[in-house]
Amino acid sequence: MANDSFNSSVCRVHGMPFQPWTGLVRPSDVGYPSPALANVTLTGLSPRYCPSCADTGRQRLRIGDVKREQLGAIIYRLAGSAQGREMTVDLGASAPDSRAGRSEAVPVGLPVSRMVQPATASLVAKPIQAARPPTPALPTVPAEDDHRLDDIVLSPSVRKQLARAVTITRKAAILARWGLRHPPKPILLFIGPSGTGKTLTGTAYAREIGRTLHVVCSTGIEGSHVGESQQNLKKLFIKAEETGDVLFFDEAEWLLGKRCSNPSSAADSALNALRDELLKLLETATMPVIFATNLPESVDPAFRRRIGTTVKFEMPDEDARRRIVARELPVAAPLEEGTTHRDVCARIAAGSESLSGGDLREVVKLALVSAVHERDEAGPVHMADFEAALAEVLAARQAVSRKEPVVTVDEVAPGDLRQA
Repeated sequence: MANDSFNSSVCRVHGMPFQPWTGLVRPSDVGYPSPALANVTLTGLSPRYCPSCADTGRQRLRIGDVKREQLGAIIYRLAGSAQGREMTVDLGASAPDSRAGRSEAVPVGLPVSRMVQPATASLVAKPIQAARPPTPALPTVPAEDDHRLDDIVLSPSVRKQLARAVTITRKAAILARWGLRHPPKPILLFIGPSGTGKTLTGTAYAREIGRTLHVVCSTGIEGSHVGESQQNLKKLFIKAEETGDVLFFDEAEWLLGKRCSNPSSAADSALNALRDELLKLLETATMPVIFATNLPESVDPAFRRRIGTTVKFEMPDEDARRRIVARELPVAAPLEEGTTHRDVCARIAAGSESLSGGDLREVVKLALVSAVHERDEAGPVHMADFEAALAEVLAARQAVSRKEPVVTVDEVAPGDLRQA
């Protein structure tokens, strides 16, 4: 995410001088695009903006860090009580920003020219007198990949669904102003086999909307005391609401699974309570959340109803496999005489029908490592290196398929996942 200092004079993207923003400010304009907050007006923020960003429909309003923490402190409460009511939240009487005026640039999908006119406020919230102590950092792993959606080999249907999800995230406030009572939320469910690009696509989606992706694992949520897991999950969502970052729950079947109607153990009861807490959090969540699973049949219908977009990833066909190899194979790799990059891509694609995109990346890596090991920097990389690497990955995949036990999600507790 590009960050421009609140005290800087120009936009890092366009090089244009920042200007004071004097128009109406809604929560969606500073990173909280919740339909429930569509009629909330924010005052006392003194935001600034880049005119060029506004012209492109990627308006970025910048506010100081302390102001953002104060705003985040009340947004979570307002999301459940506002429900479309008109109100004004004044942060003008709050404590000054003591941290050198730093701020976070948050992309907003609504151009300045289409900002709505001020509405008459029926309720004025009390000014916040002091900043809330900052929430601890997200117990997650920030994704470092810099891919964009255009860089990833995706089917036309998946690409269309992702484009729609980006629109939902950027322009949820518009749908609310049009009067849509239950607009789709920026909550996504990625389903498909392992290695089909779900995490990579989640990273690219986050970058497309100008956010940071945080990958959440079960160990970042699970607690050792009764109720601790629910509290950890709630803190995770609160922090993500404040920062606007995207949460990515990988292998989420243990969290989205069907709740036990008659729990027979303390572990079943704890998992039920955790799933109930997640349902409540998703009901009021305004930031993007992505769940990824290869067991879609295990997802509780209650979670399905809260998902805004479901994206189905499938194993790549031969043309897709060829394009994946073409993107993974470095142009600078020295191939043996008489062999072209196109030959290598076609050969691997033709012989890898059962492999995923992740498997194909492994084939390319193994072939290049083998060539360097045997022939050093001069190379070259032989077609035989690629064929041997392909055979090795195919054999490993078949071995895993033969030995992999069939286990339902309700038979696996979070602790089992951690130990594995």
